[in-house]
Amino acid sequence: MNGHLVTITSPAEDDFVVRLLNDARYWYAAPDTGFMRGPWIGAVQLEGAREPDGGWRWVTGEPLLYSNWRNDEPNDGRSPYGPQQRIFYPTESTEWLKAQWGDAGDATSLERGLRSFVVEFDGFPLPREHCKDDPYASLVLQPSPTNHISLVARGQKTELLLRRRFAEKTRTAFVIPGVYSWEILDGSNDNQRIGKGSIELRGGERVEFTPDGRVLQSGM
Repeated sequence: MNGHLVTITSPAEDDFVVRLLNDARYWYAAPDTGFMRGPWIGAVQLEGAREPDGGWRWVTGEPLLYSNWRNDEPNDGRSPYGPQQRIFYPTESTEWLKAQWGDAGDATSLERGLRSFVVEFDGFPLPREHCKDDPYASLVLQPSPTNHISLVARGQKTELLLRRRFAEKTRTAFVIPGVYSWEILDGSNDNQRIGKGSIELRGGERVEFTPDGRVLQSGM
């Protein structure tokens, strides 16, 4: 299994993850303040990076192009817990669907109640159909001969980047339905455009792109 802590590249993916966590089992209430501490996600801050907001990356090596920090985050831990180089979901109430990101350290994470995490698995066959009444659409970048092919899609509410990490794996992002412009870029050749176009996505729709810039299939 090719599993890792989840990477989040768009508001729709963030919303998708938070909806998975709408359950008290995944949250810990601090006994002194009632502050809710939720799961880890897959971001790390490079050693020696500018604090508090420099050098953040996903565990897969992808840059952190999308973020959803709380107003007072990242803050590198205005606390006695030392450096904070990981990201988790904190919230001040049980309105878990409104949770945003905060930074935290790993040395005392169990003591502080950070005991859950979200894992993403690569390489599993993707279903040909979404579940019934799925509110999201999905964009799929098919396997490529190299790790340098990227799909960039821009909509009214969402902008995302799907970057090839492993030549033999597909990459999928869930997005809010709407009209998107898209480009396939070759990172090994100064991000030369291989293909471009626009597409209208509906809830439950799955659209696949090939590394040579074609829309392979579109279906519900």
